[in-house]
Amino acid sequence: MSNLTAIRALSLSLGFLAACGGETTIGSETSQDSLLLEVDHFEGVCDGLASWYCPRVRAADGAEDWRNLPCEIDDFDPEWGYRYLVEVVPFPIEETVDGCGTVGHRLLDVLTTSPVAPHTQFSRDVLRHELLVDQETGTIRFVNSALRCDDPSVCDALARDVGDDGASHRGFNLVFEHRDPGDEPVLVAFDTR
Repeated sequence: MSNLTAIRALSLSLGFLAACGGETTIGSETSQDSLLLEVDHFEGVCDGLASWYCPRVRAADGAEDWRNLPCEIDDFDPEWGYRYLVEVVPFPIEETVDGCGTVGHRLLDVLTTSPVAPHTQFSRDVLRHELLVDQETGTIRFVNSALRCDDPSVCDALARDVGDDGASHRGFNLVFEHRDPGDEPVLVAFDTR
């Protein structure tokens, strides 16, 4: 990549990332030029009227911190446990009720796909009210997905803590692990916060 191309990609990526930090508009600076983004191996959680999974992205050069992209990338269906380098093109959209903002992104090309190492862990903070426990099955749901546990005692303990109305903590830090690329991650531990 030439220096001019790298500078152009970085400046476009930085403008994109500024737009994803909770802002819903980026004004007239929206460009139809493509952006190179790194897409993380797990999805973040975005909040609006409800919570949903959303891609975690950063500029392709890795100089910026990971951020949640409020909407999915059109024409892109990433799998858990893989990190991607993608080329996308931003496009204007009307404000939506689900918090997507005014800029969408459409996939032009997947440049690289790399599996993360087995047993790669990541964590996310959640509030108690974001976890739902099915009392009949004991299944714990978060953002419309059932949490998987290899060790049933981890899910049992979390279900008890979620259901404890007298608990003083407001939330949890959930620790997940990728076992095999493409499979949903497994809950391996949690702490209260």
